[in-house]
Amino acid sequence: MIKKNSQTEPTTSHLRDELTNNELLMLNKELDQRRKNILLAYINALIFGLFGGHRFYLEKTRTALLMILITVLSEVRYSFITVIWLIIDLFLLPEMVRQKNLVIENSIAQEILERRQN
Repeated sequence: MIKKNSQTEPTTSHLRDELTNNELLMLNKELDQRRKNILLAYINALIFGLFGGHRFYLEKTRTALLMILITVLSEVRYSFITVIWLIIDLFLLPEMVRQKNLVIENSIAQEILERRQN
């Protein structure tokens, strides 16, 4: 069971409680490979932020595409919208990375539990 906050994003993982010690080792090994890195997210934001690079990195494809559309189609006239959006994202990035990593962890734990049942 996963607790969810008002935005329907998972806040904690109870799937870990159902795993054995060996399964937890597998989970942690796989999580180390798939986990999103906050430093890489900030680098993407600072270099490719107006084009949603940090959002692509965190697999938020729709909003990343929207950032690209606003920046490119506005021919710089309205790129201030993406600049403001980027500044806000810089403050939200740690939580976005934490939430994404929790989703990844839950996905891996679910995969392990499904393998156990088969």
